[in-house]
Amino acid sequence: MTISGRAQVLVNLQLPPVGLIQKPQLWNMMLSNASGTTLTLHAELLLTEASGGQQVLSGTTGNFTLATGTVPLNAGTIGNIQYNVLGSGYAIDASPAGLLPPGHFLACFSFWKHSGDVVEVIAEECIELLVEPMAPPILIQPYDGIGIESLNPLFTWLPPSPAGLFNNLRYQFDLVELGVNQTAVDAIQQNIPVFSQNQLQGLSLQYPLSAYSLEYGKTYAWRITATSNNAPVSLSETWTFTPRQFNRIDSMVKGDLPFARLLRNDEAGYAIFSGEIKFEYINETADSIWHIRVVDLSLSSRPGWELDMDSLPMRRGQNLVRYQVKEEDAFVDKHMYQLELVNSRNEIWRLRFEYRQPQAINETENQN
Repeated sequence: MTISGRAQVLVNLQLPPVGLIQKPQLWNMMLSNASGTTLTLHAELLLTEASGGQQVLSGTTGNFTLATGTVPLNAGTIGNIQYNVLGSGYAIDASPAGLLPPGHFLACFSFWKHSGDVVEVIAEECIELLVEPMAPPILIQPYDGIGIESLNPLFTWLPPSPAGLFNNLRYQFDLVELGVNQTAVDAIQQNIPVFSQNQLQGLSLQYPLSAYSLEYGKTYAWRITATSNNAPVSLSETWTFTPRQFNRIDSMVKGDLPFARLLRNDEAGYAIFSGEIKFEYINETADSIWHIRVVDLSLSSRPGWELDMDSLPMRRGQNLVRYQVKEEDAFVDKHMYQLELVNSRNEIWRLRFEYRQPQAINETENQN
């Protein structure tokens, strides 16, 4: 809350702390007229960059009257507002109800009193604004939590929206290594990047051969920052991936691996399967019918299908399940999948696994 004035008029700006996206929202305020008489005013707005001071947008109202006491003011009660676009680096809709450009700005309001031919400023107030896109950049691949074979992966993402609000949209790519017991968000905020690149114009980045060498078995976190006119405007989520040497797990896959446990809600176990899917599910309900879906995490479209579990009984308590993969199941060698079980409580139990085709394993052994 900010209050300013020159004795006669006090200004209390009431802009929302989040969700500021349209011009009419700029004019939400309370005016207190302590002059003892009704005033004739007009208001002016100047929007500038918070860092560089570059002028972005101005707005001027028509004349309006302000009664004594405290009066709420908004774009509807003010009436006609004329805007002028001042910054060429921003794509701004000049219409009164248009969207504001994303960025970090300083909004300064001045109120002018009309007394015959005399016009004078009687109140001024400024406030910092952070206008965020309606949707941040969306990461596509490598998918979150996946194991990949390449040490020079291709990273792809989608732009923030609406993309038409930006004239000079660029991206910063940051990659860090996860430490022990670190979350992805903590790592990207605290760790020194193993690789970082800014001023990217496209929506993809092939990890350079000349960059820091990624290592098998280590987990890395990555994030995209969208910038406009060199100022950050939006952050993507933070995703992780782990480079893996698939051939080294072939002998382990062919062995009699233990049952992998399904975990509830946002948690997810991890396993490697070949030819059959083996999992443990603790049925805490009276459910007797399976509702299981498998999603391919290695593809950006993330296709999925239902597993036919009709021949396998479900009982209360512990269930040790061995599902024999069928020809109609669309498993692809070395792809990462997520198995999701939904019970009658609408709880989601999950398991992530890497699938290896038995034929591919035999071919690898013959080559060795």
